[in-house]
Amino acid sequence: MPKKQKNNKLPPFAHPFKHGRLHWKKVLFIVMIGTFGLVLASAVTAQVFYNKYVYDFLGYNSVFQMRTYVKEAINGLIEIYEVVGEDNRIEKAKLLLPAETDEVNKVVYFYTPEDKGTYEDGTAYSSPEMVQITTRRLAQSGTVALNTTDFDALFSGIPQAQACTRSFILHFKAINDNGLTLSVIKKLQDGRTLYIYREPACMQYGMDELEAYLNLAQSY
Repeated sequence: MPKKQKNNKLPPFAHPFKHGRLHWKKVLFIVMIGTFGLVLASAVTAQVFYNKYVYDFLGYNSVFQMRTYVKEAINGLIEIYEVVGEDNRIEKAKLLLPAETDEVNKVVYFYTPEDKGTYEDGTAYSSPEMVQITTRRLAQSGTVALNTTDFDALFSGIPQAQACTRSFILHFKAINDNGLTLSVIKKLQDGRTLYIYREPACMQYGMDELEAYLNLAQSY
């Protein structure tokens, strides 16, 4: 009777190390699973980095556009200010300023006359005469706070930029404004009293020099 031959053929997906060798189908299966995992991980990683790039790019451009709009608005505001002429006079306010210096120059101002009236409902209103006064250098230096790529920092810098477009506000009557600091009270030759209010939010170099300059103002 012939001997029964021993079958050494491994069944599909047998234990990979059974009989001391790794079955080729098992190897193929492991390689396919590993390759798929690597491809999937690479795709996910690439998508994450791409999303971050797009988010950063769009965020930067949004901040840049907003910063541009704010600066253009501030520069446009300064453009409507009047320049103190060679005679150093603010005629509408009857004020004579001292001669400009190396530290205080290119002085600009915006004059607002006193306004009184009555609303349609009969309520009276009144806004005092005032002069907003600054220098072009102060106004421009105030916008330095806007040079950021972060939205929160940009909006935090707007109050300083706006304040430096005003720097000082001159009144001829005392006012109640908690946002301003009264820095000078001066009796003028024509009998009026000059009240010089400082914008505390403008912390740029040149504010003290401009305050000393304005303290020399006189009526004419």
